[in-house]
Amino acid sequence: MTIEVRRTNAPMEPGTYRAALGAPRGSLVLCEVDSRIAADLMDEAARAGIDTTWCRNGAETLLAVGAGAPDVLIMAA
Repeated sequence: MTIEVRRTNAPMEPGTYRAALGAPRGSLVLCEVDSRIAADLMDEAARAGIDTTWCRNGAETLLAVGAGAPDVLIMAA
């Protein structure tokens, strides 16, 4: 079985989830205002085997972390 992930040109929405390519090696919650930066980081994390959830602000991040603690939390300043 092959899993293929394609990125569209549609803008990402907060709460976007990108699954790891291959077997997941961990989870990440990313808090970043800029959707372009978030998309690039999520693509790299997916290639490294990390499931990622993107949040645009601290409130969304608190909700995401409360729903399930990630292995890593990245907050942009």
